[in-house]
Amino acid sequence: GVTLFNLFVYYALQYTTSTNTSIIISIFPMFVLALGVIINNDKLKKSQLYSIIFSFIGVLIIVSHGRILEGLSELFSSTGDFIALAASLCWAIYVFTVKFKPTNLSFRSFAYSIFLIGTILIFPLYLVDVFYLDHTFELSMLNMSVIFCLGFGVSLIGMMSLNLSILKIGPNTSAML
Repeated sequence: GVTLFNLFVYYALQYTTSTNTSIIISIFPMFVLALGVIINNDKLKKSQLYSIIFSFIGVLIIVSHGRILEGLSELFSSTGDFIALAASLCWAIYVFTVKFKPTNLSFRSFAYSIFLIGTILIFPLYLVDVFYLDHTFELSMLNMSVIFCLGFGVSLIGMMSLNLSILKIGPNTSAML
């Protein structure tokens, strides 16, 4: 989930706008709820359904500047939008499956395993990007500080917090927070 999500987001942004990508990725809670209904026979609460509907409408209003029908017609107008949809689905599958963490595995070991597996899986894709697609990376203090902030803040603190919340309150509630 982590590897494919990042891969798909990266490539979606090559073919569509960051606005479309953000909107499409924000629908992942709907996929999490759908997985719960399909796999676990979960019952949707009215509050969950209303939250998803109203947040999605709100995003559409903001992005379309009040012209919702035009916003919807432009939303899936490029290949990148469908790649972003795949990213959203991958993230939903990850969020949904975290709750199946083996009970005999400590949270720290679980998180370390996710980071390690994600790094191992995405590293060859990085090499393809650099050597085959010729996307270079400038080694500068600014880039290194951004990587450190993203790596420590988003990847470590954010992922640990997400995984803990999924384990404590479940994927459906965590996805909507």
